[in-house]
Amino acid sequence: MSCDASTADTFQMMPDQSQGACMAIEDAAAIGLCFSREHFDGDVNKALRVYEEVRKPRASKVQAAAARARENIHERIGFSDNTDNSRYSVKNEKEKLTIEYMNSYDMHKHVAEVYQQHRQQGTGMNGAV
Repeated sequence: MSCDASTADTFQMMPDQSQGACMAIEDAAAIGLCFSREHFDGDVNKALRVYEEVRKPRASKVQAAAARARENIHERIGFSDNTDNSRYSVKNEKEKLTIEYMNSYDMHKHVAEVYQQHRQQGTGMNGAV
């Protein structure tokens, strides 16, 4: 399930951040981690919920940034750090996509944290306690 397919209910991944393939690779890695021996306990529904909780916020942020970058070059990764430029302008500093955000992400840690939250909440197959 690629990022473009899993988030089709929002909007498609625009090419303006050049992150579509990156998101698809991350999707594949996340699904692999969610179903790995380390985390998977046989509950397919829980593994898919974890996958969605891990991927949707990050993929949605990249999608939104790509849409903004279509209209404003300063929203593009790399350009978004050029705050010294007199023409620099982004819609929202907190929502801009940066090289640091993209490259410092620790998916292994994120998947482990979300699985841990599910264990602590005692969620079962239907998300019920």
